[in-house]
Amino acid sequence: MSSLSRELVFLILQFLEEEKFKETVHRLEQESGFYFNMRYFEEMVTNGEWDEVEKYLSGFTKVDDNRYSMKIFFEIRKQKYLEALDKRDRAKAVEILVKDLKVFAAFNEELFKEITQLLTDNEQLSKYGDTKSARGIMLGELKKLIEANPLFRDKLQFPTLKNSRLRTLINQSLNWQHQLCKNPRPNPDIKTLFVDHSCGQPNGARAPSPVTNSLMGAVPKAGGFPPITGHGPFQPTPAIPSSLAGWMANPSAVPHPSASAGPIGLAAPNNAAALLKRPRTPPTNNSAIDYQTADSEHVLKRSRPFGLSDEVNNLPVNVLPIAYPSQNHGQSSYSSDDLPKNPVMALTQSSAAKSMDFHPVHQILLLVGTNMGDVMLWELGSREMVAQRNFKVWDLNQRSRALQASLSNDYAASVNRVAWSPDGNLFGVAYSKHIMHVYSYHGGDDIRNHLEIDAHNGNVNDLAFSYPNKQLAVVTCGDDRTIRVWDAVVGTRLFNFQGHDAPVYSVCPHHKENIQFIFSTATDGKIKAWLYDHMGSRVDYDAPGHSSTTMAYSADGTRLFSCGTNKEGESHLVEWNESEGAVKRAYNGLAKRSAGVVKFDTTKNRFLAAGDEFTIKFWDMDNVNILTSIDAEGGLPASPCIRFNKEGTLLAVATKDNSIKILANSDGMRLLRTVESRTFDASRAASAAVVKGPTMGNFPPANATVGTSIDDQAAPVAPMVGMVGVTRPARSSDSRSLVDVKPKIQDESVEKSRIWKLTEINDSSQCRSLRLPDSLTAMRLKFYAFEIVLYVMSLKLKDLLIYTNSGVAILALASNAVHKLWKWQRNDRNLAGKATANVPPQLWQPSSGILMTNEISDTNPEDAVPCFALSKNDSYVMSASGGKISLFNMMTFKTMTTFMATPPAATFLAFHPQDNNIIAIGMEDSSIQIYNVRVDEVKTKLKGHQKRITGLAFSHSLNVLVSSGADSQLCVWSTDAWEKQTSKLLQIPSGRPAPSLADTRVQFHIDQIHLLAVHETQIAIYVAPKLECLKPWFPPEASGPITHATYSCDSQSIYVSFEDGSVGVLTASTLRLRCRINSTAYLPPNPSLRVYPLVIAAHPTEPDQFALGLTDGGVHVLEPSDSEGKWGTSPPVENGAGPSTTSGAAGPEQPQSPAPWAHHNVIFEGKLWKLDCKISNLQMEINSKPAKEKERGGGEMLETVMALTQGSAANSMDFHPVQQILLLVGTNMGDVMLWELGSRERVAWKNFKAWDLNQCSRALQASLSNDYAASVNRVAWSPDGNLFGVAYSKHIMHVYSYHGGDDIRNHLEIDAHNGNVNDLAFSYPNKQLAVVTCGNDRTIRVWDAVVGTKLFNFQGHFAPVYSVCPHHKENIQFIFSTAIDGKIKAWLYDHMGSRVDYDAPGHSSTTMAYSADGTRLFSCGTNKVGESHLVEWNESDGTVKRAYNGLAKRSAAFIDAEGGLPASPCIRFNKDGTLLAVSTNDNSIKILANSDGMRLLRTVESLTFDASRAASTAVVKGPTMGNFPPANATVGTSIDDQAAPAAPVVGMVGVTRPARVISFMLLIVTVRSLVDVKPKIQDESVEKSRIWKLTEINDSSQCRSLRLPDSLTAMRVSRLIYTNSGVAILALASNAVHKLWKWQRNDRNLAGKVCALKLLDFPCWNGILMTNEISDTNPEDAVPCFALSKNNSYVMSASGGKISLFNMMTFKPMTTFMAPPPAATFLAFHPQDNNIIAIGMEDSSIQMYNVRVDEVKTKLKGHQKRITGLAFSHSLNVLVSFGADSQLCVWSTDAWEKQTSKLLQIPSGRPAPSLADTRVQFHIDQIHLLAVHETQIAIYEVPKLECRKLVGFVSTNTTWFPPEASGPITHATYSCDSQSIYVSFEDGSVGVLTASTLRLRCRINSTAYLPPNPSLRVYPLVIAAHPTEPDQFALGLTDGGVHVLEPSDSEGKWGTSPPVENGAGPDPAPWAHHNVIFEGKLWKLGTIGLAYLQSSVIILLPEA
Repeated sequence: MSSLSRELVFLILQFLEEEKFKETVHRLEQESGFYFNMRYFEEMVTNGEWDEVEKYLSGFTKVDDNRYSMKIFFEIRKQKYLEALDKRDRAKAVEILVKDLKVFAAFNEELFKEITQLLTDNEQLSKYGDTKSARGIMLGELKKLIEANPLFRDKLQFPTLKNSRLRTLINQSLNWQHQLCKNPRPNPDIKTLFVDHSCGQPNGARAPSPVTNSLMGAVPKAGGFPPITGHGPFQPTPAIPSSLAGWMANPSAVPHPSASAGPIGLAAPNNAAALLKRPRTPPTNNSAIDYQTADSEHVLKRSRPFGLSDEVNNLPVNVLPIAYPSQNHGQSSYSSDDLPKNPVMALTQSSAAKSMDFHPVHQILLLVGTNMGDVMLWELGSREMVAQRNFKVWDLNQRSRALQASLSNDYAASVNRVAWSPDGNLFGVAYSKHIMHVYSYHGGDDIRNHLEIDAHNGNVNDLAFSYPNKQLAVVTCGDDRTIRVWDAVVGTRLFNFQGHDAPVYSVCPHHKENIQFIFSTATDGKIKAWLYDHMGSRVDYDAPGHSSTTMAYSADGTRLFSCGTNKEGESHLVEWNESEGAVKRAYNGLAKRSAGVVKFDTTKNRFLAAGDEFTIKFWDMDNVNILTSIDAEGGLPASPCIRFNKEGTLLAVATKDNSIKILANSDGMRLLRTVESRTFDASRAASAAVVKGPTMGNFPPANATVGTSIDDQAAPVAPMVGMVGVTRPARSSDSRSLVDVKPKIQDESVEKSRIWKLTEINDSSQCRSLRLPDSLTAMRLKFYAFEIVLYVMSLKLKDLLIYTNSGVAILALASNAVHKLWKWQRNDRNLAGKATANVPPQLWQPSSGILMTNEISDTNPEDAVPCFALSKNDSYVMSASGGKISLFNMMTFKTMTTFMATPPAATFLAFHPQDNNIIAIGMEDSSIQIYNVRVDEVKTKLKGHQKRITGLAFSHSLNVLVSSGADSQLCVWSTDAWEKQTSKLLQIPSGRPAPSLADTRVQFHIDQIHLLAVHETQIAIYVAPKLECLKPWFPPEASGPITHATYSCDSQSIYVSFEDGSVGVLTASTLRLRCRINSTAYLPPNPSLRVYPLVIAAHPTEPDQFALGLTDGGVHVLEPSDSEGKWGTSPPVENGAGPSTTSGAAGPEQPQSPAPWAHHNVIFEGKLWKLDCKISNLQMEINSKPAKEKERGGGEMLETVMALTQGSAANSMDFHPVQQILLLVGTNMGDVMLWELGSRERVAWKNFKAWDLNQCSRALQASLSNDYAASVNRVAWSPDGNLFGVAYSKHIMHVYSYHGGDDIRNHLEIDAHNGNVNDLAFSYPNKQLAVVTCGNDRTIRVWDAVVGTKLFNFQGHFAPVYSVCPHHKENIQFIFSTAIDGKIKAWLYDHMGSRVDYDAPGHSSTTMAYSADGTRLFSCGTNKVGESHLVEWNESDGTVKRAYNGLAKRSAAFIDAEGGLPASPCIRFNKDGTLLAVSTNDNSIKILANSDGMRLLRTVESLTFDASRAASTAVVKGPTMGNFPPANATVGTSIDDQAAPAAPVVGMVGVTRPARVISFMLLIVTVRSLVDVKPKIQDESVEKSRIWKLTEINDSSQCRSLRLPDSLTAMRVSRLIYTNSGVAILALASNAVHKLWKWQRNDRNLAGKVCALKLLDFPCWNGILMTNEISDTNPEDAVPCFALSKNNSYVMSASGGKISLFNMMTFKPMTTFMAPPPAATFLAFHPQDNNIIAIGMEDSSIQMYNVRVDEVKTKLKGHQKRITGLAFSHSLNVLVSFGADSQLCVWSTDAWEKQTSKLLQIPSGRPAPSLADTRVQFHIDQIHLLAVHETQIAIYEVPKLECRKLVGFVSTNTTWFPPEASGPITHATYSCDSQSIYVSFEDGSVGVLTASTLRLRCRINSTAYLPPNPSLRVYPLVIAAHPTEPDQFALGLTDGGVHVLEPSDSEGKWGTSPPVENGAGPDPAPWAHHNVIFEGKLWKLGTIGLAYLQSSVIILLPEA
């Protein structure tokens, strides 16, 4: 191949990479063999893509090319082989050995043998390590081999090319072709590269451009090649003065240039004109490929128009604008999903917003200026307007006469612009009448007047803040054609720029390379640029289209954009080439308008947004075509005002009705949910450093939108949020247990010892310890742990120690003022390179060998107090050792500067958290100096201590500084005004003398509220800012004084060092000592030398690692041993419920009061309350197990978390769009079910039924008369979740309205199609909510979702229509439809017929769907021959863009698949993609979740599902149809609406803050909302009759009853159960024989569920029998028992003999175990582990048996007689047992210890039976327990076993005693939904009770199901409830019969609930009053008595 051809390949590679054809790039690299992409190779090796690795290598070398190549292939195949062995896949390993490694045997047979031995030699394999590490090591070897291989020479570097070189060459060719044209036209229309360009005759007609059959217009591929079209007219080349370069001063003569008129010069004295000549930052290479780009300095050297190459003479054409993908703007990490497109709230105002700006630091603060002159400040977390200012002239007498005259005529003005200063301390307001106001902002609603400036004569059109000469200024422009610059402190005018010939429309100040300048635009379309001097404008050129233009830079300040609208209504959005003053890129998509100017904004250095055509349009900065557009649910004006916040997570949009909609992406919603969980604190909202005269000294960074400090003086809000749950991973805590449950031990082995014992570590073998190597002189060290390094500093009394954020090094400062730095290197033993005790670090020094050494004072060095602080980025260290303070460079160790000579000397240093330029310096003279490093001046001096400062700590959330001194005093200082707020003296314990100079240290908890104070006599926890002491801790005297203490990185532990050399580890929440590490564990014995720690520091990311700085100069790193993993176990609390609150104790058993984490927000009863509360005697236990969450990378796998059992197969599923734990399911039996996944409860259920058959078509009536059954083809929620639709297989569609919980109401019944209704979907044609359906009648129809009228009827398919997919793009609504013949059509909402007609791949029955962001279209289907196709479509031309591999050919719909899934399971993701529902073979639904989904479910499981919370708050009777739906709408109301939606609740509980568990002694809460509301009536029809009457069923005609056929000997039924799937019933008779009845699918029972229909062919099981072993004693005395596994595969059973395990499919016994005596009397599977079985025994014991290992795990004793009932609660982690002694016992499943017990109260007058069987069963909430005894049934609350509940708010008992006439109770059970209780009696009757009230609502007498037989007394012995049908149950009778009973069709249920006396409806269930979310945490309350004191006060009291 020639050299030019080779270079062409490189150009093509560059082009393909820029266009993101990644697979093609690498394929061409391989096939050409010209360039070996090392990064791509590394990526494949790291991911283990071995076949692709070898395939790629094959393009460059073969195995036998040379020894390097052979070694490369050998290492790859060896690694593949070892990984197979590591996975124990021996078959795969053998295959690799034979096929891949055998080839190397000829070269090294011995090596091949060794490799073969690994198949059996596990000892050698144990050295392998983990896969990731092994791949990393191998990759390093491969890179060396490749670099050494001569075949790869010259193939590892990509040639240096200019950006888009191929495009440039094409552009030059087109220019040349145009130059050769005979009649070159000024505006050539070049649309193809396939033929040479030539201009036709001037008036000749042009050939039509090629047209493709598009789907719905051209939709370009993201990041694709821009269309090859002219972007505007050609323009003549102007004369270019040779003195100008870059920007040209001459205006363009062309009215509308797309590429600028040419270079525009900007000259300034002293060569300052170079400011705008700086080239654009060259693009950064893509991470996957190393294509280099040329230096763009050549741009500066050209003095010619933009768009022409060096080779072509000034031809003014730029048909192909050069694209610049891959620029270094960080866009690679963003996608369009990151755009804030989801409306989350609307802020209602009285006037229209004209300008908006988010606070630069607190990004939930939105500043708004309106057309009425109002200025409002909104806090988005609470949706409150926290401040408002109306237009008013502060001092009219001082204003100009022109303004006074104007106001005398009309005292009104509108706001043209509002803008924050870079630090958020000031904001400016530009008015339409002369003046500008500047306000200072001090947090909350504290806005103060700062400056009033009479700025311009007429309108002040714009303002912006800037930093000329490092001085904060305000730049304004106005109708008087001037631009003016004002001092932002005193208001004096600094500059007045004149030169425009029209009113100045906007200003855009900016800086480059410390050169400040301003762009200004005028209404005549002129753009000028000004330096801050008096030399006039440097640039004068035309805006595109001579439009009124606004200019803005990208967030990083590297790219310049403008957007504007001219007088003709044409709008132009362009990017500028600053180096040449030319338009680099013109963006398409803006419409022509009749009025108004388009508004735009930039975000994330990647996206542009503009308000246009009543929508918001988004562009990728690198693509001229629209990325996407949204209408924010409608209501927008033609050109809405828009504004992003700084991070681009929120977008504010003005609407027509004067409100402001807030749109958010996922990060924005998380931010808002986090802030919603806390009351907005005014003091926190302000920037940390609020100035009266603002700080002017710092220069703004390049990436500041309006210019913040270079050193980020105002930290973004992310760290604040991170404290709650964003920056740090959320900790999970076990909130499942009630308060009286002993706290769940974290991961300690409780089984080892039931008596807690302090962990003592005395020997080096019990922990890991490492003394750091030190070649320098050993001096006593002082440590200061900070960020990446650990500082060690020397003090006479105390030393400091700290780790770095990354934890890879330790820095020490010795008493000789020398710093020492230890660094850990990455190696095979330490892949992360972190500080560890396993690997010694290096004592690091730069190559120069210099040391960082502080200046020492002239006084005694031993008296000096060393101190230092490290910058956030670890680049600099500030340090002092009694002399001047030194600033060192951490890389070079060089001293950068010194300052602040002594005396007094510095004793403590701390950086301001928001501004690294500000340092707090504690001094020897007891003062604190706030020092500004940049301007070298003391900002303020704080005085309040009496002795030297020994500690300083900032809280960035409270905006305070806490100081501690040698006077044992703590002081709190406001960082806003630098004023002292409070102070407190440490309380020295009595009997201990107060030291005269005791150092006191302070450190904030990670919550930034709680403060650790360390003194030699004690440590204490305080709450800032009031300094309330929560709990002190005093060390035992034997340990000696405390030398230092620190929090662990997660603030869960406190490490304390003592003078005796020991180290204590305390649990931070309780201050209880849990581990003591004696000095012998880390120091060698040396009696002559007393060594102890002076300072202790905690690792920044490893909670169990710390370092010690010793008196002998040594530094030790300590970690727990591998066997333990942590430092001891937490001590138990005395009462088992929570920390002790006794006072006065010292040492380890001292007061343990809880940390009150704040007291302002409570979620109680499912509603959010804002509280003003006082708490006394608050008792809680912090049951926080900060479980180390798995760090997962991208592509997180889903895991099965639950299975929902149904009676019929799921055909369609859909998650609620807002409450994403609600799953809607439609089945093949026509059932529609609503599942709540948190509780795993089916909250609602609807059967197929025509609501009004008379109104239906005759065809439907005829169809139903033959077979009254239908299946569900599709269920779908409306976008807001208020409606859902159901498409049935018979003609009709139902639309229901959803009002929360189980409240589903009929909304519309539509006879939609003739035959099957195959699909439905909701859409918004003309912003009207509609339902789109399709059916077998080959039509698509659109129905009004409110009234049900037919809007459209689309015809054109020739086969049944299979699916519909409505969508919209750029306000164009359309529908895709697919038919079973494989045809795809597209329709607009008109009557013009289909717009698209083409074939689906394989002519398959296809379903189409868009990606979540609506930008990509996919389809999937299967054709008649079983071939399936999953493809992505190219919408622009209607072709398949990408076909996905991996779908198998199928022969039928369902097969038995491993894992229980059918061949083609129905699947559905929730909106966030965290949950996946999958249908299974056994008719159940499996729920799969990733970590976020599991966290969501755990959170919701801890809350009882509240019906009022599940519904969207605004439920419609006639649904609201006016607005277009957001992509992920939320429909919750504000906090003040008192009904918080479930999603924010979940966010507050499970994501942002760790949950806690408490019990309240007394909580008095003042509630700001109404509480005297009657509870909502459930679904009982109270309206039917006001006089309630018990339902009596006496006749078989009143219910459906079926006696199951039985060909076996009739014996008494002892046990009865439904299978979990509800398709069979299993019975155990007294003769030990099992009987199984199965229902088959047939025409009358399509679901195959258990039912009471009398079927002609009723199947009964025949064949071998499952028969238990019977004991030698009387079989009648045996107690039969059995338990069924979850998947119905196995049954465990016993009848007095051994326990048998049977296979339910074959009836064969698999094993028997546990021979009597004693015999088993009850069996129960553990809910989390089927291998664990609880076995109740005849001898009253309970044995926990492990089936897998065949051993008894533990034996529980607590009953006096045999066990008769067992029940697990998986949420409380308890087992409840019931015995024949009528006793209930609760056992912890963590420690298998008894927690409590209670005897059943036998009613007086009834003799207690000697051996009465008692049963227990948990409610579905897993908290309430049903206890069944022959004398009563009772409801208990577990674990306290309180037999009481809340009825209304009055405490009543929940015990029910049957009437004596009924005889004893024989059995009782909950219905499947726990709403009813079925009770059987000895008189043969069955009672149905309402579970929440224990009120009898229905009695079924034996005559209703038994034939009369006076001679035979038959009654039910056992009763079982159907698992999915709440109104079906089965009875096992004394005569051996089994009956199934259901209510009649006319009734549908068993009676109606009796009314509650107050008429308010059924009393609420008791479980509704136990969950409280308090201050964003979940608390379970051990109450419960509620009483109203007033309408706004609730008191919660426990039972005495």
